[in-house]
Amino acid sequence: MRPYGTSSADGEIDAVLRSEPPVEAATLAGWVALSEWTKPGGEQILVLMGKPEASLIQMKAYLHSGLLNMVWKVYGEP
Repeated sequence: MRPYGTSSADGEIDAVLRSEPPVEAATLAGWVALSEWTKPGGEQILVLMGKPEASLIQMKAYLHSGLLNMVWKVYGEP
């Protein structure tokens, strides 16, 4: 397993997100993704990914703020 920040996946996800802003002229300030994996032996692990420049503390803060404080909006709806 590669150390945090050395995977090309972070950069690829970052590029996709930047290509689809929710509103015109918006810029991407940060992002986080959480995934669950199952190892061959059955052990489950969680993997946290984020904007390549983000620290682990910033990514955890995005999750905390997004889940507990954010006003949720579906983009594209009036």
